[in-house]
Amino acid sequence: MNRRSAAGTALLVVALVSCGTGSSPAASASTSSASTASASASLASGSMGSPASGSVATGSVATGSAASGSVAPGSSPSSAAGSSSSSAAVTSLFVATVPRPAGCLVVGPAIVGVKVYLVQKALGLVNHHEVYDRATTAAVKAFQTSHHLAVTGLVDRTTWTALKTGYDFCMDQFTTQPTLAPASPASAHVAAMIAWARSRIGLPYIWGGAGPIGYDCSGLSLQAMYAGGRVVPGVTTDKHVQGSFNTAKAIYTSPALKHVPLSQRRPGDLVFWGTDFHHMAIYLGSDRIVEAVRPVIHTASLWSHGNPLLTVVRPTA
Repeated sequence: MNRRSAAGTALLVVALVSCGTGSSPAASASTSSASTASASASLASGSMGSPASGSVATGSVATGSAASGSVAPGSSPSSAAGSSSSSAAVTSLFVATVPRPAGCLVVGPAIVGVKVYLVQKALGLVNHHEVYDRATTAAVKAFQTSHHLAVTGLVDRTTWTALKTGYDFCMDQFTTQPTLAPASPASAHVAAMIAWARSRIGLPYIWGGAGPIGYDCSGLSLQAMYAGGRVVPGVTTDKHVQGSFNTAKAIYTSPALKHVPLSQRRPGDLVFWGTDFHHMAIYLGSDRIVEAVRPVIHTASLWSHGNPLLTVVRPTA
């Protein structure tokens, strides 16, 4: 999720055009029409798709072009392990269980995501796009007053229960768990990531969402990595919902993850757009991606948002 750069109206603009929290409205606006067109075209056509690594310095933000080549859909991601071909080396990348976050966060202006979405839905607030703005605060205070609750403008467990969202207050502890052994081949971890992401196609885009009812681009990618047994040190869903945390950037710049040139992309690689990391997606092969943009998670062309950065992240290497 991308960093919050402004408040009030600017935040709402970002929520409309960015995959995550608060990238610059100017930078995000340049991709909004492409994102919308891609989503509409993908949905209209019913396109859902079908279920040589080089070391590049982390932090490169050069962008690629369509001329950089395509990867054949049959290419095997298992070679992504490079020289670390032993079971022990592969196992060290993956976990059998992903730790759950503390979750149970009080809902207020500091966070975004599914709990803000459900609060706004329960209060009948339309087109606030998961931004806990002044109108949301005022509506929460009015609800608390009418229900004889402590009037704070924040949604704690008591107010959450009274709102009858239909979900547990600690739903933000949701964490996808791997369904394969850590020692499984890298290709199996790639397959698990992609299968999980495809299973979310059609769910709504929710700004700051990391499941279970909706996702943004980096929330989808993070949980897909969990499904493949890969965690990123220092990146959790508790941090993802913080309005000041840039999840996409944290993933891209993590020293724990390998970068390879865009021209060597393979299924399961993570692709990024913009020097502000305003969007990311999971590469499927044949220049197709699975991504979360409004209105729903869908597949799209790799080039639907313009040129991605010149390096991709390979979480299975």
